[in-house]
Amino acid sequence: MILLICIVCMKGLAKLAAIITFGVVVSFLPVPDGLSRDSWFADRITSAISSFSPNIIIVFLLLAFYLIHYLFASTTAHVAALLTLFFLTAKGIPGINFPLFTYLLLFSVGLMGILTPYATGPSPIWYGFGYIPSRTFWMLGAFFGFIFFIVLILVGIPWINLWV
Repeated sequence: MILLICIVCMKGLAKLAAIITFGVVVSFLPVPDGLSRDSWFADRITSAISSFSPNIIIVFLLLAFYLIHYLFASTTAHVAALLTLFFLTAKGIPGINFPLFTYLLLFSVGLMGILTPYATGPSPIWYGFGYIPSRTFWMLGAFFGFIFFIVLILVGIPWINLWV
């Protein structure tokens, strides 16, 4: 309540709108009892990819989670909607190093902030004030996103394996 009063007093109606928008997006995400929707999807995905090597599956699921971010308006919405689904999918595949997969998925969330002009809090500011033109933002997001993803795979997996 104090936060809302401070925002309104500072004439930060745009900030208030952002807070309300995130609240609405997260509250509309359906989560049935026992996560049945996620379990159903996870079972279908697991049966489709479980014949591959666990390492290939980890990279595939990580890449899918990373690229699906382009379909969401924010990291909050993306994580709230899909993180549980990807965890359930990986948990159902024999041979998956689940702690490694968990760390990779969570580290990839931090990398998603550079993908789109609306991905995280600072991105709309850079875009909205014209620091980075739209086309350039998307091109740089794809370029650096690819580099960061490759580094996460080539450096992150061996590094994380040292302590999981």
